[in-house]
Formats: sequence, structure tokens, C-alpha cells
Amino acid sequence: MRGPMSLPSRSMSSIAVALTVLTMASCSSGDAAPADVGPPAQSSSKVKMHVVIEGGPHKGTYDMTSEACLANALGPNSWNATYDAETPVKGTPSAVMVTSHPTSRVAEAKTMGAIFFGEDADKVIYEMKPAVVTVTDRGGSATIVARGKARTSFYADGSFGDGGEVVITVECDTVERH
Repeated sequence: MRGPMSLPSRSMSSIAVALTVLTMASCSSGDAAPADVGPPAQSSSKVKMHVVIEGGPHKGTYDMTSEACLANALGPNSWNATYDAETPVKGTPSAVMVTSHPTSRVAEAKTMGAIFFGEDADKVIYEMKPAVVTVTDRGGSATIVARGKARTSFYADGSFGDGGEVVITVECDTVERH
């Protein structure tokens, strides 16, 4: 069995590029940095993420708030939402990413969802590739739902596991359109 560190460099680099693009795009708006994990903020937060994981070591429900909800940033009809913890807290997501990019030339990048726990050698990633992504676009706001069976990748020993069914629901109070 191949471990996550031995994944084809194209696969790992496509995830890294997607996270970098989405993070840079979300920061370019001049908005504040994402909030820490916790209940949805009562402030001017634009994005609320609700994550349900049915298997693996981080089985459970998590709620985060973020500032990143983008339409058309990666091409026509693309949708992206990201969360990146300022200070990761053990046992909670350190990052979450949902992408729907129908015009992507890379099949595995068309629809995906990923949830990251931990850092460096202790990282665990739940990946849905492909994910079933549905978007309800209301003009000024939107709901993005990514669901699918997740595979877990454990950086500590290079193994993979079953993450069960995962659903990421993103409520975008405001949509940044490109």
C-alpha cells in the first residue's frame, strides 16, 4: 500500500495549488482572517461551514466560520469555499476545502472536498474525490453542499483508511464573484 507521502506528485501538488489559489483569493479581498473553530459567529461572518464525518478517527460534527466563498474564481461556474484555522486545535479541523470546478482539465479536481486535521507528520486528511457538489445560488448568497465517501490519509505511517460518508455544508451569506 502506498502512503500519502508517496502519492503521485501531481495529485499532492494539485491539492497544494488549489489550497494556495483559494487562500490567496480569499485574502485578496482585504477581509479579516478566518475565525477559529467554534460555534457560528454572530458578527459579520460571511461563511458558515458544517461538517459531518461518519467514520475514521475524527468521526463527529464540526462547525467553523470563514471568510472565503468564491464564485468563478477558477473558471466559469466554479465554486470554492475554504477554512484555515489561524491556530489549529487538536481534534478539530485545521482546514476545510470544497471545490466545484466543472471546466477543470484535471478530472479529480472537478469536484472535491477535503478536511485536514493536525499538522506536519501527524496530519490526517479526509478526501472526497470526486464529491457530489450541489450549489444553490441565490445571487447575493449561496449554499454549497459536498458529500461523498471519504478516504483518510495518515501522514504518521503513510497508510490509508475509510473515512465513511462525509457531508460539508457551506452557507455563504455573501459571495465574492470573479
